[in-house]
Amino acid sequence: MIKLTPFERDVMHALLAGEDHLLSLLRNQLERVSSVSRKETGVGFYITFDIPKDIPKTFEIDPLIKHNFCFGDVDASLEGLKNGAGFLLWIADGYLSQLEGYTYGENWPSQIKSYNISYRDNKRDIYSLKKEWLS
Repeated sequence: MIKLTPFERDVMHALLAGEDHLLSLLRNQLERVSSVSRKETGVGFYITFDIPKDIPKTFEIDPLIKHNFCFGDVDASLEGLKNGAGFLLWIADGYLSQLEGYTYGENWPSQIKSYNISYRDNKRDIYSLKKEWLS
């Protein structure tokens, strides 16, 4: 079984941090991930989550939540990247679907030795993010 690396876990924790009902639902899904698959693109990666289907879909718990959406306000400075990296979290049919990591025009480093994860503009704006997931 493939699992998230410490770096990937830290990115996910940053993306799912906060006092919001949806973020709490997604954190619960992340705890139940049975496996992940990883695809490298050269300038980033895609991680696909395998979520057990006995977990309720986000929109089944809260009908105001869209079925499909993505959001991302997390960046990282990585050793070996001048311009850093960004991340998007994709939700499909009410489940965590993919974590996308990407650079800004550079090759993804072969190893991640040191990093710093932050929110864009150094501050999380949950109210702006909600526009991505509420109907």
